[in-house]
Amino acid sequence: QTIAFEAFKSGEFDTFIEYTAKNWASGYDFPGLRDHKVIKEEIQHQIPSGTQGFFFNTRRPLFESVKVRQAIGLLFDFEWTNKNIFHDAYTRNTTYFPNSIYDASLTKPSKAELKLLNPFQDILPANLYLQPFSLNNTQSKHSSSNTSGNIRHKQRQALTLLNEAGWQLKNGTLYHSESQQPFEFEILLRQPSIKRVIEPFIENLRKTGIKATARLVDANQYKVRLDDFDFDMTTFVLSQSLSPSHEQREYFHSSTRDIKGSRNYAGVNHPAVDYLTETIISAKTRQELITATKALDRVLLWNHYIVPNWHLNYHRIAYWDKFKKPEQQPPYNLGFENWW
Repeated sequence: QTIAFEAFKSGEFDTFIEYTAKNWASGYDFPGLRDHKVIKEEIQHQIPSGTQGFFFNTRRPLFESVKVRQAIGLLFDFEWTNKNIFHDAYTRNTTYFPNSIYDASLTKPSKAELKLLNPFQDILPANLYLQPFSLNNTQSKHSSSNTSGNIRHKQRQALTLLNEAGWQLKNGTLYHSESQQPFEFEILLRQPSIKRVIEPFIENLRKTGIKATARLVDANQYKVRLDDFDFDMTTFVLSQSLSPSHEQREYFHSSTRDIKGSRNYAGVNHPAVDYLTETIISAKTRQELITATKALDRVLLWNHYIVPNWHLNYHRIAYWDKFKKPEQQPPYNLGFENWW
């Protein structure tokens, strides 16, 4: 990418799609741009983003408790990360279906959703029925603008949840109240670049008494360990589309939980999830599909199987000023083949 960008700046080719937030923010001070011979543009789109996050392996006893998973999620400081590492480029995911009509975190359940969810009322959180999902259980997700790195209020929330789940803080370390085992886990990584995101997260965990370590492995070992579910936590992106279907079964259905090589990395095993994935697959109308997918989104969110990451809802593209394009851009594609 670095070599390609230098070639683009010198005019060796005409367009450059940028994938790095840091370079987009600070790497475009060159003569072609200053002389207005290069156009730097952010083009909005409606392409659904994938389910990207830090995946808990709930097969591990350490992560069986929803409260434990929620507590750890509170300790990922996206606001600080976005400002200091991503140059404020990204939007926090509050759904398993970012940048799509299937995002259920914006509203309370509809009447149609409630028909699907009510049979499972005894095993779903009461708040799922009463309010939209929020990553911070005491604040609206839209009011979170603290970029200082001070997340003591979230640490207090996290410790309360951990205490309720049977963990106690002693001399700066979190121990289980019965087994007296310290709270320790490993985060499996494949990309070296993600370490700069993980390290502040690990520091926040340390301040709360949790010892987390990052393990960087090569692509082959990463694939083997994923296939064998040999990890505590890992980073991953599950592809999502405009029409969710059979892949949701592989991602989240309990029947795939123990199949080696399946993509149910979180080890989801929940009757409501099973029912809703099958309802998605059997949907006969677009509205039935939307309703079932939103209901699934709610159940997954309130069970905290992942720490949601971030997404981008626009193309970052720079090009030498020799092109024109339609005034109305296609919503699901850059559409460069229609420029002239």
